[in-house]
Amino acid sequence: MNAAPEPVATMGARYRILSEGDIIHPDDEGLRPDCERWTRVTENAMVCGLRYAPGLHAPMRRPLGHVFPPLTLEEYSEAQLRDLLTQALSFRVDSEITIVHRGATGWAVSKGSATVNTDLEAEYEPMPSSRSEEYIARTRFPLEMAFDIARKYIANEKAKGYYRGT
Repeated sequence: MNAAPEPVATMGARYRILSEGDIIHPDDEGLRPDCERWTRVTENAMVCGLRYAPGLHAPMRRPLGHVFPPLTLEEYSEAQLRDLLTQALSFRVDSEITIVHRGATGWAVSKGSATVNTDLEAEYEPMPSSRSEEYIARTRFPLEMAFDIARKYIANEKAKGYYRGT
């Protein structure tokens, strides 16, 4: 007979341990190096807004029943925003264009099954095993350049009267 799973919090508990991927909020608490006391995260604001990673962060807990509103843009530091950007896998620019992370090769500007190249043309994206080095060089960019390519592509298509994105 299988044992019943352990409860997330025992009766009378006032906290729950953060799970991997939870967003760290100002009222969460981190275990201090002495492993006996907890410190509110506001005393170390650099971690606010980051995703909790057990391998990187000390154990952290959150008061039970505590509902946090999402952090506003103003509550993030520039370093935290940069960190959040590094965790993103895609950015929806509008209804037709998405900037998608393609691993070590960089970012692609995607329009359905096509990718936008350096000449601001949408070209069919072959299966990964069929992508040539030339294709990758034309369609993979650093993130800032991908946003620039997307903006230019949209402006170019609107000027021609072809663009239907929103």
